[in-house]
Amino acid sequence: MINSYKIVYKRKNNMHLKIINFFFYLFLIHLNVNVLNASNIIYGAVELKKSNTFLKVEIADTIEKRRKGLMFRKFLDKEKGMLFVLPSEDLASVWMKNTLFSLDIIFISKDKLIVDFIEKTIPLSEKIYTTKKNIKYILEVNSGLIESLKIRLGDEINIEY
Repeated sequence: MINSYKIVYKRKNNMHLKIINFFFYLFLIHLNVNVLNASNIIYGAVELKKSNTFLKVEIADTIEKRRKGLMFRKFLDKEKGMLFVLPSEDLASVWMKNTLFSLDIIFISKDKLIVDFIEKTIPLSEKIYTTKKNIKYILEVNSGLIESLKIRLGDEINIEY
């Protein structure tokens, strides 16, 4: 009688251990996926010198990141943005396809001067905006930021990433 109790107890304990191990491994897999996704994001800082404003920006420095941009996101936190780093200084085009909220888009030269901008874009629009001058960076921020900070052509920017 004692032996059969020990066997049943041992089996139950083994089953509990298997269940605990199963959930532990699921947790590790979930953790690894989140770490891999998070590690793919590079953050930097942009300082708008005239207004002494700092923005935390997600850096889009690969073809894939530049293609996706802020598409399908529901919002952008205040004082955050996305900085597109182009491979070389050139004319550039952007659109709002699959972008769910309005943006202000700032075009920046290799000398880190604002050379053009677009205010209050229309969400989901397929209208193509093309720069008039060669640029190295594109900064996308929440709609209304250009107006509220009184950003002007020629303003200086500091970029760190």
